[in-house]
Amino acid sequence: MASASVLVRRWFEEVWNQGRREAIGELLAPDVITHNLGPEPVVGPEAFYPTFDFFVETFDRLHFEVLSCHEAGEWAFPQCRATLTKGDKTVTLTGICMARAADGKLAECFNYWNFLEMLIEFGALPDDCMAQTLADGRRLE
Repeated sequence: MASASVLVRRWFEEVWNQGRREAIGELLAPDVITHNLGPEPVVGPEAFYPTFDFFVETFDRLHFEVLSCHEAGEWAFPQCRATLTKGDKTVTLTGICMARAADGKLAECFNYWNFLEMLIEFGALPDDCMAQTLADGRRLE
């Protein structure tokens, strides 16, 4: 049975780098829980397909590199770099994940990517958006 680190490496290579949408169902457990891609966890491969579709439709090129991957029991902890291209603009995004394997599939994943930096680099948010938000009083209280 494949370890969590083998599954994670396959995930980034097959799903994202090769664009194999069918690999989502091959690598994710039927009841997989994916955290931190939105306000609520994404449960099951079917619920993950819209995330995949969004990224593939939004960006002209996606490439993910696993820089390092540590493993502890059923958990893998990959440190990654993503290169995203849209038009003539390319942005490099860093992130880490925590992924748990069970029965040869990914059963739970936590994602921690610097999406704020990505949005700023692509011009979707101003460079000083955090400072503006804090300065004008829109803080969490």
